Amino acid sequence: MDAKIITARLQDINEGLLRQLGGITETFFRKTKRLGAAIRICNLIKGRDVIDQYDILCSAAGELGIPADTVDKALGELEEISYVSVTRQGGEISKIEERIPLLDAQYAQIGDKWKANNPSEIETVALEVVDDLIVSPRRERELISRHNLDEKTFRLIADVGKTGAFLSSYKSQPTGAILLSRVVPRRKPRNTS
Repeated sequence: MDAKIITARLQDINEGLLRQLGGITETFFRKTKRLGAAIRICNLIKGRDVIDQYDILCSAAGELGIPADTVDKALGELEEISYVSVTRQGGEISKIEERIPLLDAQYAQIGDKWKANNPSEIETVALEVVDDLIVSPRRERELISRHNLDEKTFRLIADVGKTGAFLSSYKSQPTGAILLSRVVPRRKPRNTS
């Protein structure tokens, strides 16, 4: 899969993964969760040049559902690909200097970084499944066959996707087949009263 497509899918499923805690997500999806958060943090800090109030960045990330610990890990990933320089004082982040390239290059490098991190087979297939569902829903059996999955692995991906609200399934009325579809996350409107 192309690196830019990988990054787009990371962003697609990140919000759902961040809502999930537990062994399955932390075992099989930790790289996807961390680099998906990294791309969303890029969107927060791009064009800011220097960020010297880390707590405000954590607050903004928190509004996106990204916990402070994940922000730290995502910044580490961004530092490795030279998108940011992080200065620490007493173990705490005191300054972030951003050097995020144009969107096209940004997407390519983060996708390449995800591949270089050797994601689990489940993470890789999950991104491929989400990508397959961009255009239209597909039969579960077709996805299992197309990606050469056993039933247990497919159920794990589908269950994480449904729990994270980036996948859903339904029964086709005319055929009775079970179809899996991609869910586009919708942000809840903020209460401004």
